Amino acid sequence: MTPNAEYLWMPGPSYLCRRYLALEILEEIKPASVLEIGFGSGDLIRILNGKGYKGAAIDFSEDACAHLRGQYEGKELNFRIEAAPETELAAWREKFGLVMAFEVLEHIENDLQALARWRGLVAEGGFMLLSVPAHAEKYDAEDLAAGHLRRYEKQELIKKLTDSGFRVLKLYSYGYPLLNLSKKARSFFAAKKAAEPASPEQRSKEIGKGLVFWRAGKYLFNDITLFPAYILQKLFLNSDLGDGYLVLAEKRDESNANV
Repeated sequence: MTPNAEYLWMPGPSYLCRRYLALEILEEIKPASVLEIGFGSGDLIRILNGKGYKGAAIDFSEDACAHLRGQYEGKELNFRIEAAPETELAAWREKFGLVMAFEVLEHIENDLQALARWRGLVAEGGFMLLSVPAHAEKYDAEDLAAGHLRRYEKQELIKKLTDSGFRVLKLYSYGYPLLNLSKKARSFFAAKKAAEPASPEQRSKEIGKGLVFWRAGKYLFNDITLFPAYILQKLFLNSDLGDGYLVLAEKRDESNANV
């Protein structure tokens, strides 16, 4: 299958600020294998494949999986691509040096059960890298339109990870000040979609479609135009000012895990 010419993904500032930090962390830990849960556009998988990483990627969108596979028709792809709901990970027996889930946990009703499933996929001594939206009081039309069930507080997130058998190594409050300044605008543009009747699951399935647009977007938001924001956010990573959290956690020994 060839990639759909209409499938034009515009990476937004939130994604790009997060990706910049995530790639820095990957260079530090250099995992032997990687699993990405909810890979969406597949952008990060393409980058990691180009860097020589291998592993697997799962997304509940058949369209997203077909598009990513289509881009590698006749080319080498070191990642197995699977279309399946996140709950099916409970049956997986494969272990990975790093499990990644960016902007996924907030879509899942029982997040502790999800963290337990994800922990089961992390190899001994391996890592979990995830991101979630920050600050419960900031929940608004943008979150509703995206199918978010919640936003997280820092200590709440640390406790859930600790209770699930992880040890938090890094917790970044990322994106400040750019993402904070653009929050009202993002919520304004999301208000119409948020007003439409839909379940959180339906809204979650529409996220990818919402990102597939605007041919000129890559010229507006990219590593060059946003580089000042990448550097500026680093001054505030250890604060609690950012619009989202990026967390690197290590799998604890079974004897120390609570689940």
